[in-house]
Amino acid sequence: MHHHDDSETADFLEPAVKAKLRGVLSQMWEAELRLRTARPAEALPYEYRALRLLKQVQQQTRLYVRKSGFEPPVIPESTTRLTGELQGATPPRLQAQLPAPATQPTIQAALRLLSTLRQGAAIKPAEAVLLDRASPAAAQAALRNPGRYLAAVRYLRQLSAEIRARAKPCLSCAATVESALTDLLPPPPSAPSRALGPDRLARRYFLELSR
Repeated sequence: MHHHDDSETADFLEPAVKAKLRGVLSQMWEAELRLRTARPAEALPYEYRALRLLKQVQQQTRLYVRKSGFEPPVIPESTTRLTGELQGATPPRLQAQLPAPATQPTIQAALRLLSTLRQGAAIKPAEAVLLDRASPAAAQAALRNPGRYLAAVRYLRQLSAEIRARAKPCLSCAATVESALTDLLPPPPSAPSRALGPDRLARRYFLELSR
């Protein structure tokens, strides 16, 4: 017969634990009595006994469960070390073809015009606009490196004015501008090199290790 309504039995505590808890309650009431009558020094022994009983109950009701989990099998190193396939085992290489900057066509057009100008060919006044379109890129570069590109910005304006006025252009100025604009172009993409596999000495080394 189960007594579910009985507070003394409606739990999972063992009788020994319940007895200690009742002792804790008794000691606490004794300490409370002395604290209410302004005798704190006399209440200390009862408080210490209550704490010791609580500690015993804590240790008595604690459960210790063995840690369980997945334990992978031990890999035999002597038989599996360096036994994989070496063919195609090369370092990964990432290559990407970046799109050309928006300013690159204007710079290339200005360079073609400067090359024609230095060869002594006739330049139409309307073609001076090609130099004007390259001026913003040169001005941006001059902000970062004025010693290298500031003169090119000045010579670009001078050459544009000379072409429009059908005056004789400054060829030395054209050479300076051409050199500066060439530096603004990205380097040409390098030809992809063939990935090299392990050489004969490396293969011999791995074979010796796998024995």
